[in-house]
Amino acid sequence: MTDPAGGATAALIVVDLRSNLARRVLQGHYSVVPVPDSPIMADGKPVQARRADGAAVMPQTGVVPVACDRKGEWVYFGPANGRTVYRIRAEHLRDTGLTPIELASRVDGYGEKPACVSMTIDNKGNLYFGDLAQNAISVLDAKEQKLRVYFSDPLISWPGGLCFGPDDKLYFFASQLHRSPFLNRGKNEVQPPIQLLRLKAIAGGQVGR
Repeated sequence: MTDPAGGATAALIVVDLRSNLARRVLQGHYSVVPVPDSPIMADGKPVQARRADGAAVMPQTGVVPVACDRKGEWVYFGPANGRTVYRIRAEHLRDTGLTPIELASRVDGYGEKPACVSMTIDNKGNLYFGDLAQNAISVLDAKEQKLRVYFSDPLISWPGGLCFGPDDKLYFFASQLHRSPFLNRGKNEVQPPIQLLRLKAIAGGQVGR
């Protein structure tokens, strides 16, 4: 699981389902913390949160999107505020014998990603992202390792919850979160209804992922 926490204290959470014990790993590592001066854009403008005192601030969100491949070998992740997707072998996350430094050395920079809060992976290794800035689903091609917009539409407003259904289509919701008062200078400009959308993917994926 991912924990964006306070940005600088972001981390991955590893849960052992046999013992019900959870470990916090990679806390503060560059692969999970937000990238400075990398604002989240939506509707053509930087997203601004409103603090309790009324001041507007740029959200600095750590790791949120995460995905695991079909074989359960690689875990992909990255900060919401950031343009790089990282990966680490699942076996390294499970290895309680690794020191924090040793575990950090196992993280690889995998490719480019957009600012996003959700991603998933199909059975051929293509990564899909809810592209906040471009009202789109973008994809990082497994063969060419290039990021591109896969499908864009004004309806895809702050996409999240990406997962595959039993029909091998990609499902996601358009939450319009950036139009809610907390991220919109105190104004509620959400336009009902909140849409649940689906899209034909390049390849099928595991249901629920």
